[in-house]
Amino acid sequence: FTLGIDSYTISVQDYELQNDACDDARSIASLPYQLADTTVGAQPDFTVDTCGVDASANGVWYTYTPTETKTIRVFVERTSGTGSATLTYLRVFTGNECGSLSCLTYYGGHYSGDSSATFVGQAGVTYKFLVSPKEFTLGIDSYTISVGEQ
Repeated sequence: FTLGIDSYTISVQDYELQNDACDDARSIASLPYQLADTTVGAQPDFTVDTCGVDASANGVWYTYTPTETKTIRVFVERTSGTGSATLTYLRVFTGNECGSLSCLTYYGGHYSGDSSATFVGQAGVTYKFLVSPKEFTLGIDSYTISVGEQ
């Protein structure tokens, strides 16, 4: 039995997410903000468990600095992922330098795949949001992140 194929070519390309690393966090200029995004192709963010983040978790980053003090709500709705019980984790950090962030809060998600956090954002303080699955072995193919005033 032959297929009649003499040769074939496989092409592999690197896929790099714009906001895969903390230093490359996607900037949120104003509220309300909403974006459909993915963690596909993201690499692990930490070498040790941090702020409820499994060291092997692969996430993507966003950053926002409010110009006035206000209550902020971040909501992540998983729209597809590996397995029906994939937990979407949302972490909120403060700080300008990615090597010295402070954990403000984290939410380990609900089995619906959604996650949210509400906090008082202080004027002039930089907040970093990390969206990831609980651990590397589970993936969030796509989700929508919404950030607004409470």
